[in-house]
Amino acid sequence: MGKCNVLVDMYAKDGFLVEAQKVFDKMPIQDVVLWSALIGGVAFEGEIMLAFDLFETMLMKGIQPDKIILLSILTMCTHAGLVDAGTLYFVSMKKEFGISQTIEHHNCIVDLLGRAGRLHDAVAMLEIMPIQPNLVTWVTLLGACRNEGNVELGRNALRCALKLQRKHSGSLLLAMQMLRHDR
Repeated sequence: MGKCNVLVDMYAKDGFLVEAQKVFDKMPIQDVVLWSALIGGVAFEGEIMLAFDLFETMLMKGIQPDKIILLSILTMCTHAGLVDAGTLYFVSMKKEFGISQTIEHHNCIVDLLGRAGRLHDAVAMLEIMPIQPNLVTWVTLLGACRNEGNVELGRNALRCALKLQRKHSGSLLLAMQMLRHDR
């Protein structure tokens, strides 16, 4: 079964969606891992609507999503700019599927909101997170602040990032870029 998951994932991510679907269809057991490989690969190719359709089909077949496939769905929403869909899936993780959100899920939502220019919503998310923000969280917010030109919030995000890891070159690079915009 594991080899087929890899094959589906490889075909889909290389743009051979028909071949990926054929391997998927031949599998006698289509578990959440196999669905995740197909959906993730289809999303990787930019076929967002097809990926959503596959996810809905998976749910209709009674396959419960796991943390990994929901992270893929949230990432899809982030890259496609689908803020409402992303926040809906994020909330449904706990309410509908009984899955606790990890720091990766929270970081994805912060990224989704930040890319949409909704920095205050991203900060509100940070304030209610049941998990302590990590370096990725703060660097993600810092990048959004840079894109939106919000120097004050960016400085705060940088301070928080540097508290977590003093020598992180990514944070320092973003900070220098923000300071250039501040002049």
